[in-house]
Amino acid sequence: MKKLFIFAIALLAVQNCLLAQANNNKTLFGEIELGYGFGLSDQSTSYNLSYDNFSGRMYLANFRAKAGYYLTPQISLGLGIGLNGYHNTNINTLPVVIDLQYHLKSMSNLFTYVNIGASIAPSDAYTSGFVSDIGLGYRITLGKRILKPSVGYDLFRYSQNLGIDSETHIRHTLFMRLGFEF
Repeated sequence: MKKLFIFAIALLAVQNCLLAQANNNKTLFGEIELGYGFGLSDQSTSYNLSYDNFSGRMYLANFRAKAGYYLTPQISLGLGIGLNGYHNTNINTLPVVIDLQYHLKSMSNLFTYVNIGASIAPSDAYTSGFVSDIGLGYRITLGKRILKPSVGYDLFRYSQNLGIDSETHIRHTLFMRLGFEF
């Protein structure tokens, strides 16, 4: 856990350096995102049995900090780290993702994005998992700052240790996010 904490601090330090340079070079960016999601399903597999844990009350709240680089005016590539809190089994994770954004040329304020990465488990009861999301957003310029509301779909796959066996979960979530780009 100490290595994870040191990695998170180092990533935030790198992001601060990139943010300082972003004022001089418009190709670098930093972003803070806040999000909230509504669970669609939680599929589990254990002892060769598959079942759905969906109770209608699964939520996702997340916070993410990203730093990236505009490869072209339409395409950006970045790295993000954050905190995800999943209600209904109360799992808190630390996702580390690669962020790819494509800004549509014909509608320059509209963009799509894909995040793919790993979610670091908070304890030995859970294993690290795969996390990904895809979404559609809109850029709103407010002076030197950019507001980026978006909607999308999140997939989170992880395993839960049950002593002798483990149970694999796949969560599907629809979410809304609000990003602040610097």
